Order: sequence, then structure tokens, then C-alpha cells
Amino acid sequence: MPTLTPASKKSLFFAFLGVYFIWGSTYLGIKIMVQTLPPLTLAGLRFFLAGIAMYAFLRLRAAPKPEPVHWRNAFIGGTLLILGGNGLVSIAALWMDSGLIAVLTSINPLYMTLLAWWSGQGKRPGWISLLALAIGLLGIALLVSPEAGGDHLLLGCALSLLAPFLWAAGALIGKASAQPASSMIFAAMQMICGGAVTLAIAVISGEAFRADWAATSAQSWWAFAYLLVFGSWIGFSCFIYITKHTAPILSSSHSYVNPVVAVLLGKWFLDEPLNPTRLMGMALTLTAVSTVLWRNAKREK
Repeated sequence: MPTLTPASKKSLFFAFLGVYFIWGSTYLGIKIMVQTLPPLTLAGLRFFLAGIAMYAFLRLRAAPKPEPVHWRNAFIGGTLLILGGNGLVSIAALWMDSGLIAVLTSINPLYMTLLAWWSGQGKRPGWISLLALAIGLLGIALLVSPEAGGDHLLLGCALSLLAPFLWAAGALIGKASAQPASSMIFAAMQMICGGAVTLAIAVISGEAFRADWAATSAQSWWAFAYLLVFGSWIGFSCFIYITKHTAPILSSSHSYVNPVVAVLLGKWFLDEPLNPTRLMGMALTLTAVSTVLWRNAKREK
């Protein structure tokens, strides 16, 4: 990992702020967007457009042309990140509250820990991390319990748990694979590839043609615009920059903050429920995540 200059430390500081708070708000944006817009179609479209615009801008600014191997790696990582991570979350938002999705996807550090160990990028998890994993599973069980309304949302919960696994795999593959010197242009390449694959799936499945485009609301289009600019251009670029310049456990530390931001915004704007069972499940899940992050950060120091 390269030595950080004062300028790069400042860049990392703002990149973390972007990932922590902007991404926390994207769950609300996705929930509002899919109320009248098709989830996969718009998820693919926003990343594809954001990637094309960013790639063109960077190339005009004399960024070096990527090698074919860089495009291959961007395709693999981008598909896992965009289709697997964001696409599945967008589908889950059809049936689930934005705050609940954010908490379920916050188990990303648990996946990162296990996959990093399995791939040789991290150390073997100790008993504290394994205990935290058990606590996290208990929290998830409470979140999808009948009292929390989970008996009607099992498919959404399954997608919300699969999405961070695919996201963690994409992040680790991207970090370990050959990529251009500019993390920004690699982010653009991943958005182009992942967005194109997601759009293709939407077209092949017929989702893009079944949508009632005439009935879409202005709120959904505003949410799409917010996700395009802030979630994709800014947030995703910040994440790729962090992934390149920090250890895997730090690049997943947004899981501390994103659920809190998402739950508060969901309650404020959409009056999403916060019953005792759900609060307990959220507390246990976030406790498990914070324990894993603390333990691994201590070992990485």
C-alpha cells in the first residue's frame, strides 16, 4: 500500500465522508425511485450514464488509455458491484423499508473478513470475530421475524443479504487485480461495465418493457437524478478510491454509518416503522459489524 501524502490523506478524509453520508442517503433515494420506476433498468442506466460521462471527462483531461486487461477486470468487478450489489438492493426496495435494507447490507464487513481470509488478502478471523458473526446472525433473525413483518419480505431479505456478499467479492477482486494508475478512471470503467450488464439483464428479462413509463412520478425521477450524481459519480468514485488506498476492513467501514443515516432518513421522510423487535435486531447486527471492524482494524494496525 502506497505511503500517503498530506494531500492524499485529505482526499481520503473527504472520500470517507462521501461514502459514509452520501451512501447512507441512497437507500432512501432507491426506495423513492422504485415506487414508480423499474429497479434494474434505472440502476443500470444511472451507473452506465455516470460511467460514460466520467470516463469521457477523464480521457479529455489526458488520463492514460486503459489496457485490455484493465477492462476485463473492470467487467468482472463492475458486474459484481453494480448488478450484484446495487441491482439486488434496488429490487429488494420494492418490498422492504430502506432502513431495514441498509441494516441487512451492513453485514458487508463480515463477508469482507471471511472472503479476505479465504483469498489470502486478510488474516484468519479469531474467536471474537466468530462470536460477532453469531451475534450478527441473531440480529438478522430478529429483523426477518414475523413480528418485524419479515414473513412477507423473505425474498427481499434474501436479496439484501446476498447483495453485500457479491459487493464484498467485487471489491476484493478489484483491489487484487491489475487496474489503471487512476482509481477514478477505473471507477468509471466499472460503472460502464456493471451498468451495461445490469441494463442488459433488465432488457432480457423484459423489465424495461413492462414498466408503465407514463405513470412514473416526478419524485422518482428526482430520486434517480440524485442517485446518478451523488450515489454514482461521487459516492462510487469515493469508494473505489478508498478501496485502492486502504485495507479491505477500512474500505467497508461505511457499514458503521450508512445504516444509521438510512434509518433516520427513512423514518423522517417515509415514516418507516421502528418497533422493539426491529430495533433489537438492528442493535445486534450493528454491534456485530462494529466488533468485526474494531477487531480487524486492531489486527491490521
